[in-house]
Amino acid sequence: MRDDIGQTADPVSTRRLSVPGTAEPMDAFVARPAGWRSGPAVVVIQEWWGLTDDITAIATRLATDAGVLALAPDLYHGKQATEPGEAQKLAMALDRPAALADLRAAVSWLQDVGARAVGVIGFCMGGGIAWEAALDDPRIVAAAPCYGLTDFAGRRSDARIEAHYGTHDRFAPELLDLVEATIRSWRPGNAVHRYPGAPHGFLNTDHIDEAPEAAALAWSRIVALFREALGGA
Repeated sequence: MRDDIGQTADPVSTRRLSVPGTAEPMDAFVARPAGWRSGPAVVVIQEWWGLTDDITAIATRLATDAGVLALAPDLYHGKQATEPGEAQKLAMALDRPAALADLRAAVSWLQDVGARAVGVIGFCMGGGIAWEAALDDPRIVAAAPCYGLTDFAGRRSDARIEAHYGTHDRFAPELLDLVEATIRSWRPGNAVHRYPGAPHGFLNTDHIDEAPEAAALAWSRIVALFREALGGA
């Protein structure tokens, strides 16, 4: 196993490094639990803002609470937005097939450094990409898309999937009913969790105070999903 992801006596060590992409290497943030040399891993997919401090904090928290090696690749290759208009432009300019290919490369890298089972989580734009990754890559064992969606008509995934949405988001209840019925037809344990009164982005640190109980419940479910589906560290 390659040992280029850092190891310290701290409960979780973090660092930035370069991981292989398809066309070019990607910058990435990795959070590694102490003693992790082989075990579960999760790819953390950014919101439309880019690889922000919020995403790196979520990766660190996943490593701490779920005992996984958490990797957050920079799908924008160094670009980051601070205003919605700029973020929208970056999201629209993102080559989704290329991004999925980069995520497949990230999964391969995780396996190369010792990952035995790989999950994926994403937020907003990244939530939609997390859906796509679960449909695209059979090596992904578990997925937790958060307030994002994609069109999966005629497609399926064998991954265990639990998705998370606030009721004050833009998704109609009837649409989420259909999503839940569909993914449960793939696997009985799959679920769409809905959080009454929670807004879009309720797990983002900038909004977490708007629905703290929903954020805490969603996080406990995410940690349980990855612990159960990916196995212990």
